[in-house]
Amino acid sequence: MLVRASGLRTGDDGRDRDMFKTLAIDQYPDIRFTVLKVEASFPSVTDRADVLLTVSGTMTIRGVERLMAFPARVRLRDEKLWVRGEGELKMTDFGIRPPSRLFLEVKDTVVVSFDLLLAQDP
Repeated sequence: MLVRASGLRTGDDGRDRDMFKTLAIDQYPDIRFTVLKVEASFPSVTDRADVLLTVSGTMTIRGVERLMAFPARVRLRDEKLWVRGEGELKMTDFGIRPPSRLFLEVKDTVVVSFDLLLAQDP
C-alpha cells in the first residue's frame, strides 16, 4: 500500500504545510505499508458479516521502517474484498518529533486508518 504524503490533508492549509515539512515530503514523498501476513478469525468471507483480521507488515515513513500490526475487518462487496481498519503509531518511532504550533502541541501517538476495496486483476 502506497500513499503519496503530498495527498494527505488535515482541513487546515497551515497545518498541512507544517505536516508536509515534518514529513519531509520533498525527500520522502511516499508512505508505504508492505503487508507480510494476514490472519483471519474465520476461513471464508461473505457479504453478510465482517471477518476480523490482523494485518501485519512494515510501515515506512521518512525512510524509517518499522514492523506494525493493525486490527481490521473484511467483507465481500460487489465481488470485491472491502477491508478497513485502524491502529496507532508513534511519530517518534519514525524519527519524527511531534510538531507544535504556538502553545499547541501534537501528541506523539496518531491514528492511522485505511479503507480499501480490493479486486482481482481481470
